[in-house]
Amino acid sequence: LDELACGLVAATGARNNPEILADALIFTPNQRAARGLALSLYNAMDGTLLTPEIRPLGDIEEEDGLAAFGPDALDLPPALSPAQRRGALARLIQAWRLKADGESLPPASLLAAADELGALIDQASIVGGVDWTKLELLAGELAPQLAQHWQVSADFLDIVMKAWPQHLHEIGYSDPQARRLGAAEAIAARWAKTPPQHPVVVAGSTGAGAATRRLMQAVLTLPLGLIVFPGIDPDLDAKGWANVADAASHPQNTLGATLAALGLNPHDIQPWPVEAETARQRARRRLISEALAPAIATRDWNERLAALAAPSQPRDLVTEALQGLSLVEAEDESEEALVAALLLRETLETPRQTAALVTPEASLARRTAAILERWGIDIAPSAGSPLSRTAPGSLLLILARWIARPADPA
Repeated sequence: LDELACGLVAATGARNNPEILADALIFTPNQRAARGLALSLYNAMDGTLLTPEIRPLGDIEEEDGLAAFGPDALDLPPALSPAQRRGALARLIQAWRLKADGESLPPASLLAAADELGALIDQASIVGGVDWTKLELLAGELAPQLAQHWQVSADFLDIVMKAWPQHLHEIGYSDPQARRLGAAEAIAARWAKTPPQHPVVVAGSTGAGAATRRLMQAVLTLPLGLIVFPGIDPDLDAKGWANVADAASHPQNTLGATLAALGLNPHDIQPWPVEAETARQRARRRLISEALAPAIATRDWNERLAALAAPSQPRDLVTEALQGLSLVEAEDESEEALVAALLLRETLETPRQTAALVTPEASLARRTAAILERWGIDIAPSAGSPLSRTAPGSLLLILARWIARPADPA
């Protein structure tokens, strides 16, 4: 965010004319990035800032987000809330089950199935829509050869193909992802009619969703439109990108698909104006790229590592890349949290240093925060607290246990 802010200030000459940046419209991946970018812009301007409009990409379908494009910018029914959609899908699944074999599902199974079906609908919308009729035709053609459970699955997906769209039409609502794509189409149409003359920037997004890609396409046509992609690997050649396109789990796969959808060549992307890489940074980036290479590209990895390193010292790439990297083998999660807390505390006591704890384990983040709190350091995990760990949530759990076991003396 700091590099993005400094680059925007330098490119627009905002230090001399703050109004130029004040008119800009900047899209970020989420609300947290929007708040962080506002602070980074303030620091980059040395304190004199007319804040531009910074909008999260996930909120482009909201009415207040489209207010700038006129009252008729989005002619779509309102979107269902997550709870409403979950309940509606659960009812449709129950109706399908009763019709299929006359038995009903318990509530827990219903909600789990509704969540899975909702995830499938979201994935289909994110990639730009799926022609579900092909599945129906395939199931019909291969019915004699398909096992019975495959046929049951195909019948179950009738909920997505037919029942869900019909239900939305009857209640006068739209699916959230479909509404978001409609919002992007509305913004693109408005920009095509009246292109904004101020900077419009999409920054930090890989373009995973169809709505985001549609917005990016519109931004590319603007006189002052700019897209800032995060972390494109500059060392991948044409063969490497082809391998990445066939590896859905590769971290560059979504970026490659987005570039292809936008009609861009990866090597046409210009690097953001930052300080030149040090030898250690370049070595680490190349080593990470090799470590994450698709399986099909790992046959000649040691030859590629030797080619990347200095001819006389082929091991320098690895040793240089791992400089400054520490490994701690903790006995358990408590010790792991203590190590993380000590490192964070040491960073806070060192001037002009920053640190972040990145972990997929929410419990580790909470343990670390609890240890820091003992030292008078309040750093709350960015994921927030589970409902069960809040005062209202605790009360609800106690009441639920009492209702379930009213004779329990505790």
